[in-house]
Amino acid sequence: MKDEYNMDEKLLIEKGFLPLSGKNWNIIEINHHKPETETERTETRKYIKESIGSINGIYVYEQDNKILYVGKGKPIYRRVRNRYKRCYYYDKTTSIKQCAFWSLHRGIVKVYYKELEGEDDRKKIETSMQKILKPIYEVFKKSHTEETAKAILKANS
Repeated sequence: MKDEYNMDEKLLIEKGFLPLSGKNWNIIEINHHKPETETERTETRKYIKESIGSINGIYVYEQDNKILYVGKGKPIYRRVRNRYKRCYYYDKTTSIKQCAFWSLHRGIVKVYYKELEGEDDRKKIETSMQKILKPIYEVFKKSHTEETAKAILKANS
């Protein structure tokens, strides 16, 4: 990682990015699972879009007090909707590792999100937060091959 993208924890605290809390962040909960009906799928996607709106910024997934993922989005709701879809649906346009990861993390997840307009700022904050929070996904994608990801997907279908 380039030094220009690293911020220390103290600066992230000063800027209100740490700690993750309702004081500094907006929060929604999503039931990451395979929807039983098309209506349920549509309603969940609608809930995500209406809850988050069309803001650009940073988002963090948490489940059982563990940080799963740190990302940036323009707009955020599209990225969050895609993560929801990846927990139950795989197609050739998506990383098989990402689908395998999300298939392992079904259930209730908290999504913290915060508006941040500039792309350079989003990249800096995302990179710094990944370094400090150490999301599980970053370890998962480095430690699994496409073959192990396929096996995970098959087992969780």
